[in-house]
Amino acid sequence: MRSPHRLAPWQVRWMMNLYPPLLLSGVSVVALGRDFRTCRVRVARTLVTRNLQGTTFGGTIFSAADPFHAILYWQVLAHRGIHVQA
Repeated sequence: MRSPHRLAPWQVRWMMNLYPPLLLSGVSVVALGRDFRTCRVRVARTLVTRNLQGTTFGGTIFSAADPFHAILYWQVLAHRGIHVQA
């Protein structure tokens, strides 16, 4: 039987693309590696994500990178059979 914490890459990608803070800031997951060691993220350049100089706001860049490290580590460990509690 499969552990409920062990997810396929497409499931994690789907959940992260629908996660409201990322969805509303224009961040989308383009690709996840099959082994959860790589993640490609795209930030949409919209009125909300630009600063006064017209470049991408630093908080948006941070939100595009921050949540993925913990999730990818969690899935790598789950696929190795190590139970991690959050």
